[in-house]
Amino acid sequence: MHKKIEIKDLPKGWEKKLIKLGEGGASMTKFADYIGMQKATMLNKMKDWPELDYAIKGALQKSEMWWEDQGQENLKNKEFNATLYMMNMSNRFNWRRKDDLTTNDKPIESHTFKFTEGELKLG
Repeated sequence: MHKKIEIKDLPKGWEKKLIKLGEGGASMTKFADYIGMQKATMLNKMKDWPELDYAIKGALQKSEMWWEDQGQENLKNKEFNATLYMMNMSNRFNWRRKDDLTTNDKPIESHTFKFTEGELKLG
């Protein structure tokens, strides 16, 4: 049987340490590891423990700032892998790319088609 973890069981000074980890670009997985729990458990505990939720969100903001700085500092670096950076930011922070497609400088129209079972013929 597992011991039920409570917020008082977290390492001493955990809030400041999480912020420090975030300042170095750490991930949610690293935050969870530091406080001694699985990531899924940490995400669940964030719902019940406002102090943990606040600290993790603050650390995550610091982490995103660190990663943004890496991108800005390397804009002119020809060896910087911009594609890898873009994928990293998309996966870590849910960044999304928006592409607008045009033909002859006119927007492409989108169409929605609905078929009834009788109209759809396969084979």
